[in-house]
Amino acid sequence: MARTRSKHSQMPIPESNELKYRTIRRGMRYGLILDEVWEQQLKTHLLPPYRNKGETEATMLLTGYLETLNKAKVWTANKQDMMKWFKMSEKLRWDKGFSLTKAEATANFFSVLSSGRPHKIKTGSRPGDLARRRQYPYYKPRMGSSAGKIRTKQIGAKRVQKDFENLMKQIFMIGEGLRGKGQKKAKMPKVNVTKYISSD
Repeated sequence: MARTRSKHSQMPIPESNELKYRTIRRGMRYGLILDEVWEQQLKTHLLPPYRNKGETEATMLLTGYLETLNKAKVWTANKQDMMKWFKMSEKLRWDKGFSLTKAEATANFFSVLSSGRPHKIKTGSRPGDLARRRQYPYYKPRMGSSAGKIRTKQIGAKRVQKDFENLMKQIFMIGEGLRGKGQKKAKMPKVNVTKYISSD
């Protein structure tokens, strides 16, 4: 007699559920383990249900500002070039210029593990230390099992983004008072953005 397998046994675990599982399990361990799961934890905390919308958007604007500053381009201190600069920074935001979700782009920005260019954060195979202690015959999700176990607090990005924006406007507007006296090169600032993450 031919055997038939339950279709439940072949049901893959949704990525969002797997991310929540790894985030909660790894978060229960003593100390902070900086490995690939760290980026996955950040991505989980920055998914729409948990992130601060305003702070996340400000972080994306900052990524665009920083990318634009890294471009080897000469800007003139006037209103026209200021508008071009901000337009370029909008296109170079990590969630747009690298085709990432806001969760992935923001996690990349804050992760100390990120190397090279911003990248997609994939789940991949589950690390051995997070494997189940016993095998289950099939995946059966429990709705709401992560409720109250994941919380994200984001602060500072909106303030830094607004200060950054005002700084760039001041630099570009210097030339507005020099009409008829020739063009003045806009001196781009050297910027260092400090990022701090707490596991509390």
